[in-house]
This record gives sequence, structure tokens and C-alpha cells, in this order.
Amino acid sequence: MSANDRKPAVLVITNWALLLGGLFCIGAGCYNLISGNAGLAGTGLGSGIVFLFGATIERFESLKGMSLEVKTRKIDEKLMEANKIIKDLKQLAEVTSHTLSVLAAKVGRWSSPMSFEESNNLAKKIREILTSLGCSEQDIKSALQPWVEITLLELTVKLTKPIQTELQELLKSTQKELHNFHQPIDPTDSNYLILIENANQLSNHKVDFETLSIENLKTMLSRYGSDAPLLSKERKATYLAELESWFPEIDHLIMNSSIKSYERWSLALKREG
Repeated sequence: MSANDRKPAVLVITNWALLLGGLFCIGAGCYNLISGNAGLAGTGLGSGIVFLFGATIERFESLKGMSLEVKTRKIDEKLMEANKIIKDLKQLAEVTSHTLSVLAAKVGRWSSPMSFEESNNLAKKIREILTSLGCSEQDIKSALQPWVEITLLELTVKLTKPIQTELQELLKSTQKELHNFHQPIDPTDSNYLILIENANQLSNHKVDFETLSIENLKTMLSRYGSDAPLLSKERKATYLAELESWFPEIDHLIMNSSIKSYERWSLALKREG
């Protein structure tokens, strides 16, 4: 028995005194009941019960403590159930957010897609909800991955459009020269062969969206600008500088699933051509 469990001597003596007094009173009450003295019998029995209750009051406290322990155990079980429900809700939120991100990214791509402002606000709301639920950063990034990929795809289209436009103009000019080439055409004519080669290069210089990915995006953009056919070194350098200026923005979006410079992105994704 620990020191905390030992009862003071005065309590032990009091308990024994109450017990003996209670037994004596009950005995006296029974004797008077047998003797036909109902009044004294009732007093004796009543006093005995009171004394015995006083002697055993600690037992009732013990039972009360046991009852509290049972209630506490039930509360703990309920808390465990609640934690399980919260965990399930977190998983459901992660799956739902991922699905919502996919739908928002794909719906209306070729008709009336969500604006950049709308999709960005949706992405921020998804992040806010998942963060409040205690989801890990990795889970949040996974849920927002479709939005990140589609946003980068749209940026790629916008960034490469000026180069594509200039190359298309050069292709039209080259095709016009081929159409007006003096007749009859000599297939071995070096000028004619150069025009054919130029037309092929201009036609084939396209963004390969089939193999485009987050991992090779920056490399693809650099090559698209530096390998553009028939452009002067100055024009290539200008285009390449513009493309590479976006690399920090691209890295931030990939790493954090969020936009770094909102105004710049908004202007880039809104502009025509």
C-alpha cells in the first residue's frame, strides 16, 4: 500500500466506532422489536443504519470513482471514434479535392474554360480547406497537381505563340516562293532545294505536347526558342530571354502548387496570340 493509500488513524478509529455503534444499535433495535417495544426498536434500527452508512461512506465514494472511470472510458472510446471519422473525412477531402481539381482543369478546355482568376481562386480554396483539415503538404500538392499541369500547359501555349506566329509567316512566304518558282522546275536546282528544306523545317518546328511534362518543360522551352529555324540570332536571343525569364515562376508553381506573381501570370494567360 502506498503512502497516499494509508488512512489517518483518526479515520480508522472513527470508522470502527461507527461500525460498532451501528451494530449495537441494530442489535438493540432487534431486541426491542422482539420484546414488542416498537418505538425503541425503530429508533435503534434507524440509528444503526445511520451509523453503518457513516462507516461505509468511503465504499460509496469508491463506487462513484468506478462509475466516473467507466464514463471516462466511454468518452475516450467516443473520442477515438471521432478521430477515426476525422481521418476518414481528411481522406475523403483529399480525394474530392483531387477530383474537383481535375474537373476544373479539364472542363471546357476547347469552349469556355474557367478563367485563370477562377481556377487560381479555386486552387487557393482547395489548399485552404485541406490545410485546415491537417492534410500534409504532399497530399495538398497531389490534389492540386492537375491544376498545376494544366496551368503550365496554358502558359506554354501562350509563351510559344509569338514564335509560332512568326514562323507561320515565314512558311507562307516560303510556300509562295515555291509556288512562283520559275517553270519548268529542275528538281536538282539548289535554290529550289533550299526552299523545300526551309519549308520542311518551318512546318516541323512545333511544340511536342505529347511528350511535354513538368520535368522537361524548361528544356523544351529553351530548345524551342534557340532552335527556331530561319530566325536571326538576335530574334532567337530575344525569344529565349523571354522564355527563360519565366523559369523562376514555373519552378515556384511546381514546387509550391501556387502562383508567385499573380499579375504577371494573369496578363500572360489573358493576352491574345
